[in-house]
Amino acid sequence: MNDAPLQIAIIDPVGQKAGMDFYNLSLARQLKNLGCRVKVYSNYTSEENSDIVINRFEFSFSKSIKHRILLLIQYISTLQKAKKDGSKIAILHFFHSSLIDYLLFSLCRFYGFKICLILHDVDSFIASQKKSWLLKCLNKASCVIVHNETTCDELVSRTGYPKIKINVIPHGNFSDHPPKVSRTFVMDYFKLKHRGFYLLFFGMIKNSKGLELALEALQKTDSNVHLIIAGRMRGQSFDLYQEKIRAIGLESRVHSFIRYISNLERHYLFSLADIAVLPYKRIYQSGVLLFAMSYGVPVIASDLPANREIIDGQNGKLFISGDSGDLTLQINMLIKDENARILLSKKSIDYVNKNHDWAEIARMYMDILKTIKC
Repeated sequence: MNDAPLQIAIIDPVGQKAGMDFYNLSLARQLKNLGCRVKVYSNYTSEENSDIVINRFEFSFSKSIKHRILLLIQYISTLQKAKKDGSKIAILHFFHSSLIDYLLFSLCRFYGFKICLILHDVDSFIASQKKSWLLKCLNKASCVIVHNETTCDELVSRTGYPKIKINVIPHGNFSDHPPKVSRTFVMDYFKLKHRGFYLLFFGMIKNSKGLELALEALQKTDSNVHLIIAGRMRGQSFDLYQEKIRAIGLESRVHSFIRYISNLERHYLFSLADIAVLPYKRIYQSGVLLFAMSYGVPVIASDLPANREIIDGQNGKLFISGDSGDLTLQINMLIKDENARILLSKKSIDYVNKNHDWAEIARMYMDILKTIKC
């Protein structure tokens, strides 16, 4: 019985709308290569991997009561389908802690699944009013995965959850991307006319991401440097940033795409970017960081613990967190030094290929999943 293949369901209602489709598919393919039987149940399809990916959830950003009821119905239907397909272990992504999350995890246990819970961003869980739901959800899991030591330590210190029950497995790279497209094509696509340097601020926009620092830094760079802001807002309006852009006279140098960015558009933006800026004031892990490094886009990030776990000065640059002047200094230095940008690009690709390889990550998952008694 111990030699029987693991039968795994990756159940992810969030999926493509949060860029988790690449994560799910990369992990599933490598687990399959190791002999596991894996299915992904999410909100997208894959012609190339139709034997793995099954579209079960509606793609929607709605948080209405109607949508939550629909989610519940779809979740139950998916659990029934996964059970019929023979799955015994459910890998679930954990982004928030609330009654609805607890209900979904309870349903998963009710249908007999052992839960492997991947906790992505502890920042979404640490508010005191959410801790009770967080711990209740964690207690439903047979194993808990986080992606770095910073997240592990924060989870332990803020909740008291036993460290011995937490497994640290790196987030995989994004190296399996198509060849970059030409700058001219991308500029035409996004209707950009500037021919100089492009900084890229990408991803969910919220107060902790420090976008205002990027704007302040841009103000002190050469007029040939432009900033692209791409991503959806969370918890606030972009109007505050737009007012700041006008107030400091950067309308012609800031190009904002405040909306859902498709996978294809994301590929275009990282094909164009000269430098990726991550001026985060608080972060516990960053998929954007690994994405930029996988594309060989030089990164300038705040010197927070999670970033220091990855960036060593050779594969990216760090600036003093919260210090827009230091961010300006790092931007200007890189813009003036093409050789430094080329070296950073090479070192970043080498780093993520070596330290965030999906084949090795899948082996780490499998070692943990084999300890779960089904």
